[in-house]
Amino acid sequence: MEIVLLCIVLGLTVINLLCLIVIGAFLVQFRDRNNKIFSDMIEAMEVMWGATPVVPTAEPNDNRPKTWDEKYEEELDAMTKRLRQDSGLVSLPDPGLSWGTPPALNPQNAEGLTIKDK
Repeated sequence: MEIVLLCIVLGLTVINLLCLIVIGAFLVQFRDRNNKIFSDMIEAMEVMWGATPVVPTAEPNDNRPKTWDEKYEEELDAMTKRLRQDSGLVSLPDPGLSWGTPPALNPQNAEGLTIKDK
């Protein structure tokens, strides 16, 4: 009796799972159809009334006020220029990241080590 009841519950669980999968697939397709319908309607309205999207051009606007980060960067640049002028290092290029060459191998410290040159 218990096995029959367990089989019935298992069968209903499988049927419930299949129903959930079918309903989920239907809802996803329904959403895609609605999105396509609305995008087609908006596209048709654009064609009918001649509304073309205006692409903004990237022109520098010198009249706009500067943001705080632009002002801060300018102040940092001015401060580094003043520091370099005060130290007499005006003609040096801007410092970049340079690690230089590694130090020469010291044979006394390399005893017992396996050194592979890559």
